[in-house]
Amino acid sequence: MRASDAFSWYMERDPALRSTIVVAIWLDRAPQWDVLTARIDRMTRLIPSLRQHVVESPFRLTSPRWTYDPHFDLAWHLHRVTVPQPRTAAAVVEMARRAAMAAFDRARPLWELTLVEGIKGGGAVLLLKLHHSLSDGVGGIQLLTALCDLQREPGDLGEMPPAPAGETMSLPAMVAGAATSRTEQTVRTLLHGAGAAVPALLRSVRHPVTNVGGAAAMVRSVYRTAAPILDTKSPVMRDRAMTRSLATMEIPVDVLKNAARTVGGTLNDVYLTAITGGLRRYHERHGATVDSLRVTVPVNIRTAGDV
Repeated sequence: MRASDAFSWYMERDPALRSTIVVAIWLDRAPQWDVLTARIDRMTRLIPSLRQHVVESPFRLTSPRWTYDPHFDLAWHLHRVTVPQPRTAAAVVEMARRAAMAAFDRARPLWELTLVEGIKGGGAVLLLKLHHSLSDGVGGIQLLTALCDLQREPGDLGEMPPAPAGETMSLPAMVAGAATSRTEQTVRTLLHGAGAAVPALLRSVRHPVTNVGGAAAMVRSVYRTAAPILDTKSPVMRDRAMTRSLATMEIPVDVLKNAARTVGGTLNDVYLTAITGGLRRYHERHGATVDSLRVTVPVNIRTAGDV
């Protein structure tokens, strides 16, 4: 694991900090279950990380490793359900909210996909849930590319690729790899005092204003690329809770692109403008005003050879 992914993995010692991604894909009709199952099976063969789980070494001698799950069971990760009453879009959002708050089985690959049918008015939803250490935004686009077609009636995909053989990482192999890998030596050094560091890090993330001091310095030095924001500049956004609230807002992409062209910006500019505008209204509703807020924006630094 990269240091930032390991941070996402370890920080879940505090349930309020679970790094869960939930994506709802709305469809105008339900796909055939056997076709969907075959497509997901193909996706796990093309993207082998979907068949891997996390293995930790005792005492954190090295960072967690991705290794193939010898007991991988596709049926465990796929679900087919009927949306509960009143069978509306709000009922689907509630399902997504519950999924976002539920923990993964850490002994298995960190993803699941649910086909939700029976929605009032027709249609269906694919709920894709995955752990942030498994994929970032760019990786998520790769997953959707493997899952979805660009045409409504796709062509023949050809023969099913073979299941990736993959090796199962044993504890001796993990330790030996750490001894010979320069990258893992660096991570091992950074995590040398993790037994005391991680709880302090989690406290500083969960209570960003009240726990600065030594924990802030520790975050900057050990997890610089994934450091939590310690000063939100907000008088109301100060603590994190375990409860999640989800809502939807539908805006045509063409409308956003036209707005971006009008001001000479990009689609990302419009998106961030909407977010900051919403935060302004949120503070006004709570009787608070702020001149500025902090935001963390991920930057894609992958190269063509990265996976």
